[in-house]
Amino acid sequence: METSKVSELISSGINSVHVEVKDTTDTGDHFSAIVISSSFEGLSLIDQHKQVYEAVGEHMTKEIHALEYAALLNCKRSNDFSPCGDCRSCINIKMYQHEEIHFIYPIK
Repeated sequence: METSKVSELISSGINSVHVEVKDTTDTGDHFSAIVISSSFEGLSLIDQHKQVYEAVGEHMTKEIHALEYAALLNCKRSNDFSPCGDCRSCINIKMYQHEEIHFIYPIK
């Protein structure tokens, strides 16, 4: 998937003031996103994540993997589009043990 498509999905699903998307691996399935929206005011990180996931819809887990986005939101020392990879939050996310990361699977 192209970064412009990811950005379009997020922008159309959320009243976004600003959306930036970067393909972190140049494979079209690992993206880093910065989303700035007034609709996030007063929401927990989990509820902010839910809004973005709902905006991306069925593409999440098919063409898009979410951990980079979660890492960027939770990183204590992120610069630009990248989580640092070294802080406690980044390490816990890499180990799938972060308290704000939840895996949801469809029931068939």
